[in-house]
Amino acid sequence: MKILAICGSPREGNCEFILKTILENIDEDTELVLLRKENLQLCDGCMTCAGGKAPCGLNDITELHNKVKQADAIIFASPVWYDMISPQLLNLIVRLNCLQNDLKGKKFAFVVAGQLTGKDAKTSQGRAADYLKQVANLYGLNLIGSISAEGVKNETDASSNPELIEKCKALGKKITS
Repeated sequence: MKILAICGSPREGNCEFILKTILENIDEDTELVLLRKENLQLCDGCMTCAGGKAPCGLNDITELHNKVKQADAIIFASPVWYDMISPQLLNLIVRLNCLQNDLKGKKFAFVVAGQLTGKDAKTSQGRAADYLKQVANLYGLNLIGSISAEGVKNETDASSNPELIEKCKALGKKITS
C-alpha cells in the first residue's frame, strides 16, 4: 500500500509533525509532500483540466499528480485560517480537478490544526473539516478518519500533546486496515 501525506502548511510546525507521526506508525510505503516546497502556481480557471483531461501544465503539478495517482491512500493536513484550510492546500485541491476519475475510491484522511480552543475551536475547525468532507465527496474519496488538533499555536504544541500523538497512531492504523 502506498500512502501519500500532503502538508498544506506554509511553515514547519504542527501539521508537519502530525503527519510525520502518523507516517512513523505505518509499516507501508509512505511519502510526505510539503506544499511549501512545491512550485504550484494558482489555478487560473482555464478549465483545461475539466472532465479528466490533462492538467494545464503549470509548474510542478504533473509530478504531484503522478504521486496522487499512484497512492492508495491520501492524507491532507492543514492549519485552520479564518475557518478554512490553508490557501496552499486549497490551490492543490483545485488543481486535482483533472484527477477526479483517478481519485475515486482512494482511502482519505485529513488533519485540521488550529490555535483556538473550546467552543471557538470546534466551530472554526468544524468548518474547515466540513470543507474537506465535501472535497472527499466531490472527488469520490473514501473518508476513513480525521484529526482535529485544537490549541496548537506554537510550532511544538503538537509534539507535547500525548493525547494528540495517540490519535495520530490510531489514524495510521485505521488507514492501513
